[in-house]
Order: sequence, then structure tokens, then C-alpha cells
Amino acid sequence: MKRRAFITKGGILLSTITVGSNFVLTTSCSSDTVAELSGLVSAKEKRLLNELGAIIIPKTDTPGAKEAEIAEYMAVIVEDCYSDEDQEKFKLNLSNIEMKCSQMHNRSFLECSQGEREDLVMALEESDESYSSIKSFITSAYLSSKIGKTEFFDYYQVPGKYDGCSEKRPW
Repeated sequence: MKRRAFITKGGILLSTITVGSNFVLTTSCSSDTVAELSGLVSAKEKRLLNELGAIIIPKTDTPGAKEAEIAEYMAVIVEDCYSDEDQEKFKLNLSNIEMKCSQMHNRSFLECSQGEREDLVMALEESDESYSSIKSFITSAYLSSKIGKTEFFDYYQVPGKYDGCSEKRPW
């Protein structure tokens, strides 16, 4: 192959790759589609988790768990990270909370008043081990949220002060 033909074909190939990859990258990044969850955690269960979170971590001078929308985070973690067995345990724990609520108050958790919900949580604290896993998951979801990280904790974008001329050396 002659040098001139090689350089011409190489230039055409390189420009095609550059333009083609630019097209692929810009169209894939500008897509408006959002990954849909499979629906393992229903909308009713998400409301239950948010309301339960509002009792565990209520709104004070900082936003609570309900304002942090912990149920959305929890749904993603359950669907993407939990094994099938752990997903079943999670669903069973939620149904146990609903069952105990209907035993205590003859209605579902979402239909109960704030006082009845608090009574249920107090009863679950004392007697139900499956509740502790939901409670720790809610706490983890809250502390992982933007609200938990920035408004619950003292948040400093850059910790400390940088001093490049310090006498102390890390080594």
C-alpha cells in the first residue's frame, strides 16, 4: 500500500470513528428515559415506609425521614441490591407491621391516626425483632440522603483548612 493511500484511508477511518462516537455518546447522555423499578415495592408500601420514617425520625428543626423521601431510596436498594431471599424478608417485615397494626387498631397503618401509629411503634420496639431491621434500614436511608448528610450533620464542603507551608509532614 502506498503511503498517501494509507494516510488518506486512516484519516477517513479516524474521522468516522470520532464523529460516530460523538453521536453515540451525546444521544445516550441526553436520553430522557429513567430506569424503571420493577415494582417490587408498591406505592402503598412506599407511603407506609415514609409514614413510619416520620415517626422514627420526625421533623424538628431539621427535616425528617418523610421529607427526605426515604422510601424511594429503600425501594431502589431492595430491588437492586437485595437477594431474592432478603427481598422476601423485607416484604414479610412490612406485612408483619401491617398485620400488627390491624390487630391493635382494626385498620391499616396508613388509616391510623398519628397517636395510634406511635402506639404501634412503641409496641413494635418492645416485642418485634423484625421491626428492628426496618428501623435500621430507615435510619440508614435517612443518613444516606442529601437531607441527612447536609442538614442533620454539620456539613462542610471542604473539611479543614489547607496549609501548604506547614512544618508538619505526613511522612
